[in-house]
Amino acid sequence: MRSLLVKNSPVVSLILSNEIVSELNRVWLRLTESEKEIMKYLAKQVQAITLSQVLQETSENYTTEIRLNAVQSLKRRCFLEDPENSGSSSLLRLDRIWVAYVHSM
Repeated sequence: MRSLLVKNSPVVSLILSNEIVSELNRVWLRLTESEKEIMKYLAKQVQAITLSQVLQETSENYTTEIRLNAVQSLKRRCFLEDPENSGSSSLLRLDRIWVAYVHSM
């Protein structure tokens, strides 16, 4: 069994097995382009950010409604996590498994 080592920060490294990477690839292919764009954007962020930042700083190739729907879809599917101790549910952060996957692309 081969695996992929992904360093997404000096402290955090994840080892994703080929089986996991294969499953992530399958899921990735089923995402809409707007969902992929938002995931790529969130993967670059060091800290959790607000929904308004996501809507302002992502591509204008998609309407605000499409980008909002994409964020809601990612939340429903648990691709986004609630930052620990944030005290606010309005902050967004991509799940670290997905951060590692996006960084490996």
